[in-house]
Amino acid sequence: MAGSFSSSWLVVGDLNAVLGAHECLGCRSPARGSCEDFKSMIEDCNLIGVRSQGACFTWVMGRSSRNRVERRLDMTLVSEGCTTCWRDISCVALPYRFSNHCPLWIRLAESQSIPCHGRPPHVVIDLIDQDLSIVDDIVPSLVSHEENSLLVAIPSADVIHDAVFAMDALSAPRPDGFSCRFFQRCWEIVGRDVILAVQDFFHSGVVTPGLNSNFIVLLPKMRDSITIDQFRPIVLGNFRFKVSSKILADRDRHVEDCTALASDCVNVVYKKCYGGNVAMTIDIRKAFDTLDWKFLCQVLMAFGFSQTFMDWIVSIMGSSKLSILINGSPPGYFGCSRGVRPGDPLSPLFFGIAEDFLSRLLSRMVASDQLFPISYPIGFSAPTHLLYADDVLIFCRGTVKNLRRVVHAFRVYGSISGQLVNWSKSSIIFGSSVSPARISSLQSLVGMQIGQLPFSYLGVPLFRGKPRKSILMPIADKILSKFSKWKGKSLSLADWATLIRSVITGSFVHYFIVHKRLIFLIQMVTKKIRNFLWTGSCEETKLVRVAWNRCCRPYAFGGLGLKDLALLNDYLLQKLTWKFITSIYFAFTFLHERMVDGFWMIAFELGFKISTFGLVGLRFLRSPGGGTSGLAISPPLVQFRLGDICLVGSPLKIVCAALWEAIFSAFQRRVSADTWGSFFRQAMYVSFSDQIRVLWRTVIHAVVWSVWYSRYQWIFEEKSIDFRAALSLVWRSVYDANHLGIGCMRKMVVYHCFYFGERV
Repeated sequence: MAGSFSSSWLVVGDLNAVLGAHECLGCRSPARGSCEDFKSMIEDCNLIGVRSQGACFTWVMGRSSRNRVERRLDMTLVSEGCTTCWRDISCVALPYRFSNHCPLWIRLAESQSIPCHGRPPHVVIDLIDQDLSIVDDIVPSLVSHEENSLLVAIPSADVIHDAVFAMDALSAPRPDGFSCRFFQRCWEIVGRDVILAVQDFFHSGVVTPGLNSNFIVLLPKMRDSITIDQFRPIVLGNFRFKVSSKILADRDRHVEDCTALASDCVNVVYKKCYGGNVAMTIDIRKAFDTLDWKFLCQVLMAFGFSQTFMDWIVSIMGSSKLSILINGSPPGYFGCSRGVRPGDPLSPLFFGIAEDFLSRLLSRMVASDQLFPISYPIGFSAPTHLLYADDVLIFCRGTVKNLRRVVHAFRVYGSISGQLVNWSKSSIIFGSSVSPARISSLQSLVGMQIGQLPFSYLGVPLFRGKPRKSILMPIADKILSKFSKWKGKSLSLADWATLIRSVITGSFVHYFIVHKRLIFLIQMVTKKIRNFLWTGSCEETKLVRVAWNRCCRPYAFGGLGLKDLALLNDYLLQKLTWKFITSIYFAFTFLHERMVDGFWMIAFELGFKISTFGLVGLRFLRSPGGGTSGLAISPPLVQFRLGDICLVGSPLKIVCAALWEAIFSAFQRRVSADTWGSFFRQAMYVSFSDQIRVLWRTVIHAVVWSVWYSRYQWIFEEKSIDFRAALSLVWRSVYDANHLGIGCMRKMVVYHCFYFGERV
């Protein structure tokens, strides 16, 4: 049949064959002989498969989830001549309507530069345009006129200067040949030109030709990388243009915002409930490369961004040119029609705005009772999704209706945004209430692989319960394996210290964000780091006359600038805990309600209450009425309530009355220092009832210990500490007329810190 056609031709419809097992779902693998025959037919006829969007499978049989079988039998194949007649050929598999086969819609865009011989193929049905009206229904108008005025304001010279000096000075040279260090060092010479160039873009909205030219560099993800999917593309853009992008992209969200909430939700997934809970990790296929620009502009318009701001965004996206470095040389530049560039400061912002549509779509489904979240304790609305760039986590009930609606929501999102889900790489984790029979049927329904704990989210392992050796040891071994690559290098002690500080310690920081690490693990890692620093080997030991805690001091105090991993872990947890009470992000406000107002609360008859956080606590406390009511403060974060006034104390500023008064002012409250002074004196001298003893043990010594532990690490790390001299230094740094810690109180604080601190 192929030989009878001399012009362009195509094949559309039910071919009753598949290319492999990846095109089947819910049934055993297809016969290999049939798949090979189908592939041979396509090659003999010189046909090319058209990439299909929409439904992954075009034929279905069986209604129940257990007997349901899906295959991709309907497809579109075109000859090589079609690629010359039409510059763009696409196919979309629409949802099932009146048949068990999906209807196919095809778009053929005629080429304007290459002539098509013969009769123009106008008989093929044209693909309908993307229906973006759903964006206006989901996304509300939130940007006010005042906010738009701030967005379109021309950046001042100081703003541009701060953006330049906030960039990484050691970044790779760009197409213009200059790195950030050059502009920072020569700012007095080139600063005025950079300011004028950046302000010219904001004035005119036009990108100078060549200014938005970028290099694509492929970095291997693994050793012996061969195929293109084994490389990670990085875009190197011109410095002056990157300054404009950085000014527009002002982000203030951190990885721990999501990992803290994800860690709590993963533990709740295994709570027994009707239908069971599930957690899904969604993998977006080529997430940054497939984002549709029309969809992005529609979302920006729905939010209410001004036309000037949108013109800037369109100008930035439309003027981008890319060139792939081949053997270090660029062969030429080509334009872009979709996607965002990795490495551009604006790319995460664009991606977050696009994903906000998905977030609001899922939230609307929950509000209309179309999607049910996981079973959380009574009184709390559980989160259904966590989105951070292309890392997506979904939490919901493990029912057939729920999972079908989740799949449908992602298909709607993918059809209008270009963000298609790679279902084969996505995974689903089932709670303890889901039986093995239901697990098999639900897994075949969604087409995901079955996952298990622990799994990695944003580079941080998520697991059930407390940190265990079996989970953390592989992480430590992976990081410490870097030492074997450095062994035998002719480097000085300063070079070793730099590598340890930047590579080893930097890697552990990411894993220390959420969880309290095991003591033996910290000691083991510290021992290997210490051995490698002095001997060049992790296993060899050497008698050194310099204590390790002296090496961990800053350079200004005679140390090597290294970090004590135990103190680093505690510091990061204190930072995370403080965010619980100050951050406005949903992750922290939700955890604050759940852990503070809902559970870990001790009420005292004196009118005070202490909030403790189970995420960073270690020991249990007993309430005055008996029974376990929370976890001990380690590190501490204390909330006092005195009458109608509520105060949250920072771990770093909680000792003297003057600091209490300053914190009150920040919270628009006014309490004199004498009020707090009388309270502390009463707690120390007047009464030592059971309530006062609990208050003393959970507040006074923990707070003072926190001040020492956080602000004066270089003193507290000494093995032989002069407690009186150290406390005198603390008192001297915050001393004023209303100070409380004089004489006897200082001795009592030391006594309670180091004799009761481990026995609460």
